[in-house]
This record gives sequence, structure tokens and C-alpha cells, in this order.
Amino acid sequence: MIDILAPYSHDDKKVVEHRVKTVCDYSAKLMKDGLSCISPITVGTGILTHADLPTDFEFWKKLSLDLLKVSDEVHVLMLDGWEESVGVKAEIEYAMAFGKTIKYIDII
Repeated sequence: MIDILAPYSHDDKKVVEHRVKTVCDYSAKLMKDGLSCISPITVGTGILTHADLPTDFEFWKKLSLDLLKVSDEVHVLMLDGWEESVGVKAEIEYAMAFGKTIKYIDII
């Protein structure tokens, strides 16, 4: 299982939409290649379309880290803001602590 990480939060709604679409497109590519994948962003945005929940990392932290636990590999999408993202930083640290393979994917 591949866990796909990317920044999510931003003041500009269009940036958030672009990030979500990019994660979905990348997930679809992996699935077309026969690989299983999951992302806190795809799970979270699906839930957010039907429920009024916070969108900050602190709220989604438990789910994000639980998804990392069951993943074999982590792909970090290097979208604008990924290096500053509190969530992405925490997820990378967690993945490193548990010896997960981490690949950094340059998405243009």
C-alpha cells in the first residue's frame, strides 16, 4: 500500500482544489498501474463533502498517522508548499521513524 502525502491547507480555495485534484490524478495513475494507494487528502475530502469537520492537520493527524502505519511506502508529492506544510513534515518524520520507504515525486 502506498500512502500519498501532499500539502492541503491554503487561504486560496483554488490552490486547495488544485492540490486535491493532483492527489486524485496521481492516485488514479498508480491504480491504473495496478498499485494500491491511499491518501489522507482523498479520504478527508470525501468525508468533508458530507460532514462539517475541521480541515486542519491537528484534527486529521490520527487518521494520517494510522494510514502511514498500514502503508509499505510513502510518496510525497512535491507541490508548492510541501516543505512548509505542518502535516507533510509530521507525516514524513513519522514515516522515517517507522522505516517506511519514502519517494519524493516531482509534480509539475
